Amino acid sequence: MTAARPPLTRSNARPLDLWSWAPWARHLAIFVAGFAVLVLRRPETLTRAEFWNEDGQVFYIGSYFGSAVDQFSRSYAGYLHAVPRLVAALERLVDVSIAPLVGNAIALL
Repeated sequence: MTAARPPLTRSNARPLDLWSWAPWARHLAIFVAGFAVLVLRRPETLTRAEFWNEDGQVFYIGSYFGSAVDQFSRSYAGYLHAVPRLVAALERLVDVSIAPLVGNAIALL
């Protein structure tokens, strides 16, 4: 015979936790708030996106030359820049006019 559960009363009831239904919701809310603060601080990063410094001249144009392995093994200024090369590869998947917007959105994320 199994023991019966005690009835749910005020003494053994847990208080309602707002975030208990979705533990990831708190992280999502913080992420969305932080993203909104970044966009509100400098909205032109998404409204008038453009390449900055070597993003266009080195990484974006360089993504059109060579294979994927060649691109990621190519050094720039003595360093292997994996993240800018990956972003440039993702920018290459969209139209040239919105490629800076994709790069800025990835950088904000």
